[in-house]
Amino acid sequence: MDVRRAAVKDFEALKEIKTEFFRWECEQDVMLDPAYVKRVLGMRLAKNLRQSNTVFVIAEEEGKAVGFAGAEIKKNGSDLKYRHQGHLFGIYVRPHHRRKGIAETVSYTHLRAHETVLDLVCRLLLEK
Repeated sequence: MDVRRAAVKDFEALKEIKTEFFRWECEQDVMLDPAYVKRVLGMRLAKNLRQSNTVFVIAEEEGKAVGFAGAEIKKNGSDLKYRHQGHLFGIYVRPHHRRKGIAETVSYTHLRAHETVLDLVCRLLLEK
């Protein structure tokens, strides 16, 4: 498995995985609107991919996207112990690729994507 920071060129692969997940989610929760996929999902994902404070990490097997995670990185005040705080807002792994450690790998890679020797990202917040 290869894991790397996603770029704008990965938009279609990320959208396909997120759409697959959202459609499944709509089957589980009748309050969700399946039309959201056509109306908003792609625009929102494209916007997030271009933001400087948002990072996506993509996992690939044999050149095909099998999962990804998205996080927003915010600066904390200079008086705080950690200079940045990561908010992981989504992890998506295709059903046939689950239970292989992909989610753990892409979430851990988020921390490392922003880390330097002088500027550690040491805190990650997870949504429930």
